[in-house]
Amino acid sequence: MLDDFVVGYDYSINTLYICVAVFLFLQTYEENEKGWRHILVGVFLGVALSSRAIYVVIPPLVMAYMLQNGKGIIAALRSLLLPILTAVAITVPYYLYDPAHFTPLQVAADKLDFLPPEYARLLMLLLPTLALLIACIDLSCVSPSPGYFCLPVLPVP
Repeated sequence: MLDDFVVGYDYSINTLYICVAVFLFLQTYEENEKGWRHILVGVFLGVALSSRAIYVVIPPLVMAYMLQNGKGIIAALRSLLLPILTAVAITVPYYLYDPAHFTPLQVAADKLDFLPPEYARLLMLLLPTLALLIACIDLSCVSPSPGYFCLPVLPVP
């Protein structure tokens, strides 16, 4: 069990600590905490975000929640800057050390080895971009009428 926690094979543990990090971060944001607690929780969220490549979709979701809180885009960006910089500071040195064997890219390449290399490279760029775009889409309806169905772009009667 401890080995799974340290190495990262246990997806339930990964989900648990990312949810705890997001919860604590949003709690300090809502309480207007500007001291050491907000910094500590921001660093914790950054470390959690850097643990798996798929967590790149978490900051847009956190940002969307923060914008709904009504404190403005500048306050939300300023608050989210520390976790993003922490994740970048942890991840980029590993990539720069050996880009060809960078583990997230290596794992993705191994999963796509049945495709020709140019298609695999295209998918490795397209899929994360698509995930980020989907995470940024506003899924709220403009009309409060219960007869409308919510689509990402357009309410349909």
